[in-house]
Amino acid sequence: MIYPHAVTVWRRVEEGRSVKWERKLLARCRFEPTCGAKPDGHADESERSADLIVKTRGKPFGEGDKAVLGSSDSSEPPKGAFVVESVSMVSIGGAPLHWEAQLR
Repeated sequence: MIYPHAVTVWRRVEEGRSVKWERKLLARCRFEPTCGAKPDGHADESERSADLIVKTRGKPFGEGDKAVLGSSDSSEPPKGAFVVESVSMVSIGGAPLHWEAQLR
């Protein structure tokens, strides 16, 4: 199956000077994490990232939103959630085929 995963996304909603999160479960996803570290003289920095592909027509997430693999009932994203850094649509003839995101 090309899209075997489910992903929980928290959409970032700014209300004045505060941030609220709207949780959404997305099915028909492909979530491919990579782990690594960037060496530093004092301590290594995490280089973890993930590619996320979602088969949907409407834009499922935006920059600054957070995501985790699987289903979560939490009203706020957990501490280790990935942050959406970039989003792009892949289309055929102008109609959305799927959405791709880079996560850190």
